[in-house]
Amino acid sequence: MAEVRTKAEGATAGNITVNATSLTQAGRVSAQGKAATANGGQITLVGQDITLASGSTTSAKGGANGGQINVWSSLQTTIAGTLNATGGVNGGNGGSIETSSVGTLNILGSTTVNVSAPMGIKGNWLLDPDDMVMDAATATVITSALANANVTIAVSGNFLTSAI
Repeated sequence: MAEVRTKAEGATAGNITVNATSLTQAGRVSAQGKAATANGGQITLVGQDITLASGSTTSAKGGANGGQINVWSSLQTTIAGTLNATGGVNGGNGGSIETSSVGTLNILGSTTVNVSAPMGIKGNWLLDPDDMVMDAATATVITSALANANVTIAVSGNFLTSAI
């Protein structure tokens, strides 16, 4: 299990970009702004087939504003882990998360998304695939995320529902 981190003592955490044909994130990737005035960093995962496994954490939290997490695939993106781009407890706004695929986006029941901001405005989660199936588990994840995120679903191809 790999762990990738960047630290920020100043205004913004670092940037992490991973490009691979097939990418499975089964550990922890973190670009957090630790200081009270530090913004979260940016994490970008790019590949043909990307999986954020159950139990994994991808975090761009900020001491001030939350950061940005981008997950972009050309065939399939499967999200089953935790995505976190929260704002700081003393101020700042939530960050942004984009889960996208030129192919299919799968959101599994173990997925947790948080872009809240205790003292600011909650952030955004964009689901932006060509194809997506909305089953009961996906609907539950999105419903839960609405408590701490503005959620936008922008499917450009096939959007199917299955036993909701």
